[in-house]
Amino acid sequence: MRYLEAREGHLYFRLVLPADVAAVCGQRAVRYRLPVDNRRAAAPFAALMSAAVDGIVRDVRTGVLSPHEAARRFGTALLAARDAAADLARSSPLRLRHPVAAVVAGASGRSMSLRDAWQEFEVERKASVAARTLVEIRSVGRRLIAALGGDTEVCAISRPMLVRVRDEWAREAPNASKGVAVGCIARGTLVKRMRLVGTFLRWCVERGWLDRNPAERIALPDESPQIERRGFTDAELRSVFAALADDPETHLLTRLATYTGCRLGELTGLRRIDVSRDDRQRLLLRLQPHDGRSLKSKSSARTVPVPTAIAAELEAWLKSRGDAPFERPAPVASKRFNRVLRRLNLPRELVFHSLRHGVAERLRTAGVARELIASILGHVNGTVTDHYAGPHGVEQKRAALELLHYEQDRRSTERRDDGAHRARSTCGMVRARTTPSDTASCKDSQDR
Repeated sequence: MRYLEAREGHLYFRLVLPADVAAVCGQRAVRYRLPVDNRRAAAPFAALMSAAVDGIVRDVRTGVLSPHEAARRFGTALLAARDAAADLARSSPLRLRHPVAAVVAGASGRSMSLRDAWQEFEVERKASVAARTLVEIRSVGRRLIAALGGDTEVCAISRPMLVRVRDEWAREAPNASKGVAVGCIARGTLVKRMRLVGTFLRWCVERGWLDRNPAERIALPDESPQIERRGFTDAELRSVFAALADDPETHLLTRLATYTGCRLGELTGLRRIDVSRDDRQRLLLRLQPHDGRSLKSKSSARTVPVPTAIAAELEAWLKSRGDAPFERPAPVASKRFNRVLRRLNLPRELVFHSLRHGVAERLRTAGVARELIASILGHVNGTVTDHYAGPHGVEQKRAALELLHYEQDRRSTERRDDGAHRARSTCGMVRARTTPSDTASCKDSQDR
């Protein structure tokens, strides 16, 4: 067990107290020398002592015990647990299927339910995890209890039960409660849930409620589909931009991704210092790691030119924002974007990262060299990065990105060009499309 440590030929029980309890009690851990030198024989002692310490921790948190009383109670509780473990060990409970859990239940007169254990697990994790992670812990706890058919005893959880839970989750439709039920949940979501269940059960083993972790070495289903990503078509992009009309921040993030190939985290982590200009006053994005953004790899640190089609829109956005132009972090922006895709009933393989795939596909179609595409996207080794790092390399990147054209932008550009052509042609500025007589009549009208 984790609470057992060997020192100078003796076995000791040692339990590190939670940070909040350690702060008020003035001690970081509880330590006690055990009367046995065999780890198997020491298991029931450690199980009962951990249960006794857990009870005192709960009393401190609920205010039943003051910190001064709790510090004195640790010693007496460990002595009582030692005597109880010695009595129960003589009655040979280790022959039961769950020996440690049986010792705890026999000494305390109760067994731990899954719901109560998960709540204690949440309380202990609350001080060390982010708020979003705590929400995920609560969600997985509710799903686990529901998949097991309701609340049950922790010591009754077995490997076959967890395999059934895994298979049920693998067949679960994503966001079924929101009316969206297409395919099954992503493999990453299933992995995250099963890892959290494994962490919880390992935590139960450390407290003596289980003798072993039944979630160990449970493999994921082999039939989980591997989704092959692709880029958006012009029609799909047109529908996405129309749906994002009332969300200007996500709209601009999407536009930037379609014209630069940047990752979502690289864009949401932009700071005003990351946006600079070249000698011709054209915008550049200098992607470097800082406090608000960590890059995926060393090759992700690069300079990306902003194409003309998106430069004015980005410049107008920066003028109306502070040091951090985009307020939402990458996970929140990704969820909002995916929500739009599901509402449009687009294929499941399309995500925000598909915009990056689309840039690569369109550049390859335009005949851009693979090394240059890799340098733009940050997929390269140091040698290629150095080759395209100088001013000449940045100009090559800009020339390649200027080749990106999308249907919705072509239509608006054509309308602007047609209007400008008509305005210029009335004054003879478009000579290729005017006759000499037309030019003369236009000149006469100017003289008049």
